[in-house]
Amino acid sequence: MENPQGGSDRDNKYSSSASPASVVSNFWKEFDLEKERNVLDEQGVKIADNQENSQKNRRKLAESTKEFRKASPEDKLTLFNSLLKGFQEEVDNLTKRAKFAENAFLNIYQKIYEAPDPYPALASISEQDQKLSELELENRKMKVELEEFRTEAAHLKNQQATIRRLEERNRQLEQQTEEKVKEIVEIKQRSLAEENQKTLEVLKESPSLPNIPPSILIPTHNPTTPQNPAKLPPNFAAYFANLTNRSAHFSNPANRVANW
Repeated sequence: MENPQGGSDRDNKYSSSASPASVVSNFWKEFDLEKERNVLDEQGVKIADNQENSQKNRRKLAESTKEFRKASPEDKLTLFNSLLKGFQEEVDNLTKRAKFAENAFLNIYQKIYEAPDPYPALASISEQDQKLSELELENRKMKVELEEFRTEAAHLKNQQATIRRLEERNRQLEQQTEEKVKEIVEIKQRSLAEENQKTLEVLKESPSLPNIPPSILIPTHNPTTPQNPAKLPPNFAAYFANLTNRSAHFSNPANRVANW
């Protein structure tokens, strides 16, 4: 069978460097499958009607042939023309029927003959679909990992914020402790100074004690080493030693806090 008209141009029409998928897509877009289906439906109905009519005509011809065989020689001459006409009409109908079926076949054959092979396009699409599925799976895994990283980063950020708050709180506590110690020391110093002042005033006013030189009552040197302690009365020396020890004790900040 010869190639239908235009079929030889198939290779030239689809020999471009376009991808197989685009070639197949362009062909079926121009083919208009829905329109061709309607045409094929009409042709199918017509072919079915022709087949039914052909069967009816064959049965009529068979009956006419039986009558012709049973007829007498005189009647056969009359029936022969009618029978011959029936056969001629059936031949014409069969010719039209065959021509219609052939034209319908050649019409659809010519269009399908120009169609590109869909396998490369389908194989390419299938491969791309598989790669896309793998990429989607990898993308989901990466999203899960990214969410885990974000959660971990937020946790670390919260930890850093907590550390900064604790460091700031520690600094505040250290500052408060230092200020408190300073305040306690100042209070103790004032209290000790007032107590020493009261003691000196009592000593000055006491009639049981001899006159004490001002250099002893208000020493200008280190109070831990008074001048000539042997010349002082015994009770005054013990009292002065007690004051000296207390002054030395509270001069240490640690002892000040502990006694507070």
